[in-house]
Parts: sequence; structure tokens; C-alpha cells
Amino acid sequence: MNPVIGQSQKEIDPDMWRDEKYRLPLAEHDFGAIFKGLQRVGFTQHRIATLTGVSQPQISAIMRKSGRRVMGYGVLVRIVSGLEIPLGFAGLSWCPDGHGEPPEGTVRSLW
Repeated sequence: MNPVIGQSQKEIDPDMWRDEKYRLPLAEHDFGAIFKGLQRVGFTQHRIATLTGVSQPQISAIMRKSGRRVMGYGVLVRIVSGLEIPLGFAGLSWCPDGHGEPPEGTVRSLW
């Protein structure tokens, strides 16, 4: 599956996040690995910055520091939202499938 669609403005295929190579880095908030993966499929640091609302110098710093974790909740939310990552894949939702739906049998009014 090619996660890149579009030509001049590369876009994210949200299904790419289901790939096992992204799941551990997402769970560990290792966005340096995520950004490097995006670069391998043709995304520039500037495009990643545009999608996430994080400055290009910050993107570069995150990528440069191997294993550096993004810790700030606001930054996490901007990155996850901008890259169309299901919240649960990054540990920002309590859903086992990562899509924000309660587990089967859960009372919706409590969710």
C-alpha cells in the first residue's frame, strides 16, 4: 500500500497507521521514527510541519534526537490530528481498536 496520494501536496492515507512498523513508535510517542517513515515515502519536513502545525525546526529536532519522545499533550494532539492518526494508536483514547468507539457491550451513556 502506498501511503502517499496526490501529487504536489502529499496527503496521508489514514490506513497506513495500521501497519505494524508504525504501531510501536506511535504507542511510545516516538514521532522521530514516524516522521522518518513519512520522509521515506516522500514527505518533506516542511509538509509534515504544515500538516501538524509544528514548526519545521521542531520537526527536525524531533527527527534528529533518536528516541526523543513528544511529551506535551497539546503537541501530541496537533501531530496526531494533523497526520490523521487514530487517537488510540497514540494512547490518547481508551479504545482497543484506536478509533474512538467504545468496546462492544459498553454502555454509551458512560462512554
